Amino acid sequence: MWRPPGQVLVDPDQQRSSLAQRRKARILTEAAIDLESAASIVVYKLSRNAERNLQSQVSFSENGMKELWGMHDLITRNLERALTVLTTGDANVARQAAETKGQIRELERRSHKRHLKRLHEGVADGHNSSAAQLDVLDA
Repeated sequence: MWRPPGQVLVDPDQQRSSLAQRRKARILTEAAIDLESAASIVVYKLSRNAERNLQSQVSFSENGMKELWGMHDLITRNLERALTVLTTGDANVARQAAETKGQIRELERRSHKRHLKRLHEGVADGHNSSAAQLDVLDA
């Protein structure tokens, strides 16, 4: 039987659905909307940057690529944790996700510093790769 999207998790009009169920449904719905919005922004920014980088034939230094891939892996694992928390409510996983979020911010800050140092030392592949790497980090 088909139900409107708001009734998939819980029907707020039914008396037997508890306040806790309605609250959980609202939180999950809001989280899904937030995730979709964040994904759209990242995909738009990264695909626009990727297209520009391909046209300009931008290449990153080996260290720059390692940093970008490391950050990608960390963000992907943390997204998986966040989704686990949404579905299970596991407090330990929530703590890990919060800690990792701080680590991601710190890694981004350090990556910016290292990138600028490589640029100063002439290791980066030029101004185009510099702007491109900073764009990716900021996405």
